[in-house]
Amino acid sequence: MNALNRNNSGLCWILLHYAQQTHRHYFHLYHFVEQVAARCPVRVIFLSAEGRPQLRNVDSVHVLPPGNPVKRWFALRSLIRAAHDDGFRTFYCHYAYAAARIAGHLTRRAGGRTLLWHCIQVHQLDRMTGASIRQKVMWRMTLNRIDHLVTGSSAMAQYYQSRFHLSPQTTLVVPNFIDLSRFQPADSERRAELRREAGIADDAEVMLYLHEMEQGRCQHLPGIIDTVLRRRPRAVFILAGDGRYRQELQRQVERLNWGQRVQFTGRVPNADVPRYFGMADVYLVTSDFDAFSRVRIEARAMGVPFVSTDGGGPIRAYTPPQAQDFIVPLNEIRHFPALIDRILDDPDTSQLLARAGLHKVQDYSEENVLPLFLRQVCGWPESVL
Repeated sequence: MNALNRNNSGLCWILLHYAQQTHRHYFHLYHFVEQVAARCPVRVIFLSAEGRPQLRNVDSVHVLPPGNPVKRWFALRSLIRAAHDDGFRTFYCHYAYAAARIAGHLTRRAGGRTLLWHCIQVHQLDRMTGASIRQKVMWRMTLNRIDHLVTGSSAMAQYYQSRFHLSPQTTLVVPNFIDLSRFQPADSERRAELRREAGIADDAEVMLYLHEMEQGRCQHLPGIIDTVLRRRPRAVFILAGDGRYRQELQRQVERLNWGQRVQFTGRVPNADVPRYFGMADVYLVTSDFDAFSRVRIEARAMGVPFVSTDGGGPIRAYTPPQAQDFIVPLNEIRHFPALIDRILDDPDTSQLLARAGLHKVQDYSEENVLPLFLRQVCGWPESVL
């Protein structure tokens, strides 16, 4: 570790959770961490874990012990200090607010940089979750402690600059990424196989919802489902995911009495997500708020057209021109069934959207995002990339 101490080149990456079977976007991070660690020293701290984390190339992996929150806070501070002592002077916190405050306080006194990844429209999140005054104060304190806020698009960077008075110099843009080797469009044979396994007719028109089942993400689904199923006798909906709103969503859908034409799968590990996109004709995103959702990138990588709400605006910035007509503001969500019809009734439109998505998703491949990450987060000069 002596060379690392002299160069101060190490990255300490702090992540919320590890689980090989996680349904969340964390699964994308594990492989990307390995790619970064193959190029520079990386130490990883998980705030929680299911099982023993398995990551290649990293210097070491640490998991915060469960238990009393106060003891966990002191354990986290100890791990961050130890990383700093060992030469890891850049701390990259993925939605880990307490870690960002601890690391920020340390690096301002003892040298280094603290960065926080965040890509949520906070005012929209507060509206949906009812954030307490204390949570809002702690968020402001977090922003004051860090050196840089890292987010997924220029539109989101402008949002943070405007709403929280951050300077352009303190907001960095590193888009979400995807390992394209995991996501390949399904050919007709593979699609038929996946549908048979799911008990779905080969000639069905499959609509997929795959996301968290929270009120702000899926409360509009029942009306869309009812309208589409009335108009399209071969239509089938797969609703994949879980969350606090699932029971209410199921109750509303069951009341519509469409039987097996609406299938709830429950929580889907991200490792299995390509199977569901592989059987879909149209992917649906009905969120009241959104910023840079990886599920849209996954859909593009699988060549699946989507119909989506605009999430308050930011998602248009990373959507190809051909797909803009299939993104609607919330007050126009009544147009979802007609947009679904356009895709299903016109193979040329469906293929155009699929090709545009497959082209655009290259921008978010790990290979293309990695050099930007090394420059923006790790501080590598352009000359060595």
